[in-house]
Amino acid sequence: MNLPKREPILLENVLILNPGEPPRRTNIYVEEDYIAGLGSESYPKHGIVIDASKYTVTPGLYASHTHLGLYPVSKIIGEWIHLDEWAEKIAWKWEPHLSPEDSKNAAIMAVYDYLSKGIVGVADMHFNMDAVAEVIYHSGIRGNLSVAIMNRSFYNDEWKALKDNLELVSKWHNRDNKRIITSLGPCSIRLVSRELLDEVARIKNEKSLGVHMHIAEVYDDEKYCTDNYGASLVEFLYQRGILGEKTILAHGVWLSSKEIELLSIFKSTIIHNPITNMLLGSGIAKIREMIDRNVNVAIGLDVSPTQNLFDEIFTALLASRLRRTPISVVEAYKLATINSSKVFNVKIGIVREGFKADIIVWDTRSKRIEDLILEKPRPYYIIVDGRILVNEGEIVSIDRKEYLKAKTRIMSRVGEIFGI
Repeated sequence: MNLPKREPILLENVLILNPGEPPRRTNIYVEEDYIAGLGSESYPKHGIVIDASKYTVTPGLYASHTHLGLYPVSKIIGEWIHLDEWAEKIAWKWEPHLSPEDSKNAAIMAVYDYLSKGIVGVADMHFNMDAVAEVIYHSGIRGNLSVAIMNRSFYNDEWKALKDNLELVSKWHNRDNKRIITSLGPCSIRLVSRELLDEVARIKNEKSLGVHMHIAEVYDDEKYCTDNYGASLVEFLYQRGILGEKTILAHGVWLSSKEIELLSIFKSTIIHNPITNMLLGSGIAKIREMIDRNVNVAIGLDVSPTQNLFDEIFTALLASRLRRTPISVVEAYKLATINSSKVFNVKIGIVREGFKADIIVWDTRSKRIEDLILEKPRPYYIIVDGRILVNEGEIVSIDRKEYLKAKTRIMSRVGEIFGI
């Protein structure tokens, strides 16, 4: 892997599809890690000049809830129909065997494939996260990283998991001018103790860190919380001091209106994962109600078999209509773009002067967001934080030979463990 150097970049005569704005043809000038100019005026041509008149430009796409270590097994959909059954048959059969080298190979495979689909940032929670962070750093994509703190599977000791998470924070938080940040990752209400959550809340406030956690993915989460703690899940997290602007909560399928209102008050983010939610029979989250109550909603990939954000965006549209509470195409597009700015704690998700230079030049002339979602074009150029990671359709930050080597090794491990 080779982290590219930054040079001034001028994208000439581009057609920009920003979330919530009409298409606009203009020039984009990138300096260092941000968009320094946007308009028809002349910009310096002493760096890289790209004629993008034949292509469509968008902000980067962000997967705000991933498990890169599970990427190699995401296509094993099997016969299971419930989260707990999937965890026992797939995740907990796979995860205890993961070495740092395995996690590194899984991350290389995932990030390379993500770049080929226009994904420029991940909020990743899993294990061996120092090895994963190295891949994120050298690949050039954006990352919000946390250890999956839990008391079974990879970890039997939740306090050891918290210790590893704090080591990750110490080494990687705010690296490369905040391209990589870290969060605390208590996995879910059923996999950590109240004492652990109290300590997470204390550290969160002391160090001004974020929290990345699964909540209300299945009804069992809510039932466990009310049976054991006498409160709904979000109320319990509020009592513990977990909620806040830097708190991102994955799934939220079984949230009540009262819980959604609490999330709005504390400005926490919900990460919608519609394909996984339906694949596991977990349900369909109340995204329309969340948006109407001003809850920030982003989108994730979780263990989706396609691992493609355009698929996830389209499924979010379909799922909302299945609930008879439809969201619009623009609202669905925002889930993967501008709404991710809170997840990564920087100004991203829109091509605008003063924002971070996370830009995709797609190999298409589509002029509508709908066309992009259905066409799923390939990226011709990808710029992240002012660096070119994909150049004329070729991924330059991860060598293809390294990708193929990592893929061969990690898929061999899948074959060993699952007999396939």
